[in-house]
This record gives sequence, structure tokens and C-alpha cells, in this order.
Amino acid sequence: MKNSQPTRLDPRNGIALNALHDRAFDCGLITFDTDLRLRCATSLRDHYTCEAVAFNFRAYEGRPLSLPTEAAGPKPEYLEWHRREVFGKS
Repeated sequence: MKNSQPTRLDPRNGIALNALHDRAFDCGLITFDTDLRLRCATSLRDHYTCEAVAFNFRAYEGRPLSLPTEAAGPKPEYLEWHRREVFGKS
């Protein structure tokens, strides 16, 4: 969500991703659906023939985010905001 102080400090407003996927998330190229499955933007899917894109994104599309058993996971409203305001906009 937009950088409000309480939201920024909420530990459930974060997902541990590698640098590549973190940047893709920030740019709106990937998101997670309500079941925490990875979804790729159309603009990224257009490049699935590229070996690097296929290896790093197509291979994971539809797969669920792995969470430690003790983790609560990201708040659904934060992911909903990301899907509505960021995903697919680049």
C-alpha cells in the first residue's frame, strides 16, 4: 500500500523474494492471487519465448508462495492493493 507509516512498518506488508522477483513485483510484472499463486503480467508473458524469462517466470506462474508454517503470510488487503494499483501497469 502507499507508504503510510503503519502500513510500512507492518511485517505482513512484505514478501521475501529474490532480487529478480522482488524487482518484478515492485514494477508490477508479477503479483500473487488470493491463493498466493504467482501471476505474471501480460507484458511479461509476451516474452515467454525468451529463455531467461521462461526460466525465471513462466516456470513459476501458478505455483503457490512457500510460507514457513509459523508465518501468517502477507495481508490479503495489501496484495489486493498491489493487484489493483501496481500489477500490469508497467
